[in-house]
Amino acid sequence: MKKMTRILSLLLAVCMVVSLFPAAVAADRVQLDPLTADTQGIQEVKTTEPETEMEEVPEEESNTPITNTPLNEDVTNALIDNMPQLVDDNVTVIAEEIENPGVDLKLDTQKVDEIERNTLSPDEIVRVIVVLEDKGLLEQGFSTAEIAASGAKVERQVETLAQRQENVLQSINRVLGEPVEAKYRYNVALNGLAVEIPYGDLEEIRALPGVKTAFVAPQYSLPEDATGDTTANPYTFSSKEMIGSAKTWETLGYTGQGMRIAIIDTGLDLDHPSFTAAPQLTEDSLTVNEVASVLPSLNAYRQYKDQTLVAPTAQELYRSEKVPFGFNYVDTSLDITHDNDTQGYHGTHVAGIAAANKTEGTTVVGVAPDAQLIILKVFGRNGGAYFDDIMAALEDAIRLNADDVN
Repeated sequence: MKKMTRILSLLLAVCMVVSLFPAAVAADRVQLDPLTADTQGIQEVKTTEPETEMEEVPEEESNTPITNTPLNEDVTNALIDNMPQLVDDNVTVIAEEIENPGVDLKLDTQKVDEIERNTLSPDEIVRVIVVLEDKGLLEQGFSTAEIAASGAKVERQVETLAQRQENVLQSINRVLGEPVEAKYRYNVALNGLAVEIPYGDLEEIRALPGVKTAFVAPQYSLPEDATGDTTANPYTFSSKEMIGSAKTWETLGYTGQGMRIAIIDTGLDLDHPSFTAAPQLTEDSLTVNEVASVLPSLNAYRQYKDQTLVAPTAQELYRSEKVPFGFNYVDTSLDITHDNDTQGYHGTHVAGIAAANKTEGTTVVGVAPDAQLIILKVFGRNGGAYFDDIMAALEDAIRLNADDVN
C-alpha cells in the first residue's frame, strides 16, 4: 500500500488546487460547510529521504532498510488508461511568457534584521530559534523511517545532540543572567533550541561558541477569508471526478488505506461526520501502542509536561482510529478543535480534501478517504502560527512516521 503514496500525494495536491477555484465557475452560489469553504491552503510538503551523505553516523547496517519499489507494468498501464479528462472540451490553457519581475525570493537576512531593529525594543521578549553548528538527524543521513523507528543509532545521536544543546543553553543563561528553559529542542531537520529572550540579547547569543545562527521566529497570520469571510465557494464534492481519484479507488483499489496524513493547520472539527467513521486498519496504520512507544520523543509531550507538570498519555492524544494523534502546539493544549478560538475552519477544510470519509447525506469525499489524519494545531487562542511551533509539529509528524505533511 505504501508504494502508492506518491500517486495519492499527487492527486491530493491537484485536488487542493482545484478546491481554490472561485465560485464564479458554478451556476449557483451556495453556503457550504467547512469542507467546502474557500481557503488559502498551507503548502504541502512531502517527507522525502535526504540526498546528503551520512556524517558522524556509525557504519553498521541500518535496522530499517529503505527500498524503492518500482510500479509494475499492469499498474502503470492502468494509471495511464485512467488519467482524468477535462469535463469541458472548450477549456483552453494559454501560456504567456512574461519578463522576470526582478523579485529575489531568497531571504535577505540583513533586511530582516534592519526591520526588527526598527520595530522591536531591546527589552521586548521574542521567540528565538537558535541553530547549532552540529547537524540534525536528516543532514547526518538518517532517513525519516529510521528516525521514526528510533533505533539505537538514532538514540545515540539524539543523546549527543541533546548534550550540545544543553551546553549552549547554559551559555545562553549566562548571557541573560538568569535561567531560561528551552520551549523546544529540535534534532530532526536541524539541531537547535527554541527560547524566549529579550530582543537586545540576540546578537550576543549569535556569537556564542557552537551557535551557527539565531533568528526571531516569524509569525504567520490567516487571511481574512480563512477566518469566516468566505469570498468564494469551491465545490469539493466534484473534485473526485475532476482529478480522477474516483477511478483510482474503483480501478486500482487505492483509497489511502494504511496511510498517515499530517495536517499542520487550525485544527479539526472532531464531530464532523466526515471524520467520525473508522477506516479499516492495516499493519501500516498508526495505533495507540505506537503513539505510546514514541511519546517521550515528541515535542508535544515535552512541551505539555513542562507547561502543565502533567505528562500527556497516548490515550489522550489518540482521538480515534481516524484521528490517531492530535495536539495543540500554539496553546500547549489537548484541544485541537475550532470551538474555543477564532482562527477559522481551514484545518477541517484541508483535512476534508485529503481524507474525508464517504458518508450518507453528502457527496463530499476526500482524495484518500481511508487514510488516517494526524492533527497538529498551530493556530489557536494564542494566535499563531509561530515558526517554532510549526517546526516542532513537523518534527513530531516525522517521528509519527507520517506519509505526507500538509
